[in-house]
Amino acid sequence: MKLKWLTLPLIAILAGLAGLYSYAHTLPSLAFPLKSINALALSDGGSLTIELADAKGNEFYFGIKGELETPREMYPSFYMRTFLGIPLMVTPEIGSAEELKLAGFAKELAEKNLSPSSLEKVKNSDLDGLSKSEFSYAVIYSIYSSLSERHASN
Repeated sequence: MKLKWLTLPLIAILAGLAGLYSYAHTLPSLAFPLKSINALALSDGGSLTIELADAKGNEFYFGIKGELETPREMYPSFYMRTFLGIPLMVTPEIGSAEELKLAGFAKELAEKNLSPSSLEKVKNSDLDGLSKSEFSYAVIYSIYSSLSERHASN
């Protein structure tokens, strides 16, 4: 039985899966100004989640998944994009280069959107007087700090 007719569809499927994998594992280039930014601090042991929507309506989520039973330095990070409404979540290995890229993404996003005085307050863990949007960027900076501490110790 000849299966030559299957070759092209299988190659197309594999190429599509490779493209989807590449899309999911690439941090986005956000179109500014952001339409919305929401910071969520959950009471499950320390989870921090950021929900972003850029000027083009592209959604991106990232953060740290906390658990009561896990030490804080071992909380896994994650980021998620959607493709045709399907969530594509990536959980980089702790201390990996991919996680370091996520830390850099978070740092750039926070520093770009906080005034120098607000950024200094955030670095000193002084959140008094921050607006709602500044608080969201403070959470982003907190995610950066947590992830960068891992890489400083490696």
